[in-house]
Amino acid sequence: MPSFYITAPDGSRHKVNAPDGADDKSILGFISSVLGSDTPALPEGLTPQQANVMSQQDLNALRIKYAQDQKAQRALSPFEHKATAREAVEENPLMAIPYAAMVPGYAAAKALNLLPTEESTTPPSMAQIVGGYEGIGQGLANAFENRVAQPIAQLIRGTQNSATLPAGVPGSSVR
Repeated sequence: MPSFYITAPDGSRHKVNAPDGADDKSILGFISSVLGSDTPALPEGLTPQQANVMSQQDLNALRIKYAQDQKAQRALSPFEHKATAREAVEENPLMAIPYAAMVPGYAAAKALNLLPTEESTTPPSMAQIVGGYEGIGQGLANAFENRVAQPIAQLIRGTQNSATLPAGVPGSSVR
């Protein structure tokens, strides 16, 4: 039985096991029936790949623009949760620790109606929780790339002087 991954309109990824001999049309038809027609679509022809790299500020602006469109809100909210976590953790990797607790805590607070609501507020969803955790991972990866991997690569290539290397990296003048 062949397996492959699909990306839903909300950006979530799913593993699909297709029966041997199934053609693309029947597989796509089955997937559409499972996802249903109520799957939220991103506004303005925005793709999940584009939404994945947008800033929290840009995603928030879209959520405000589409405040009356609940499908757009449900589609955008996981990406905004991801961007919020990604940006906070990339700026300060230690934020990964509180964000790991805040992601499900925020969803629980929304579910219990403990937070103020606005037109653009969406009910909690697993997609938002997954987005938050993906954002933590992306933020940590970006911070590592920017603060460790790139300076070391520059040192190896000899394109940077030691004054620009992070503290503690061999060759750094900062201790």
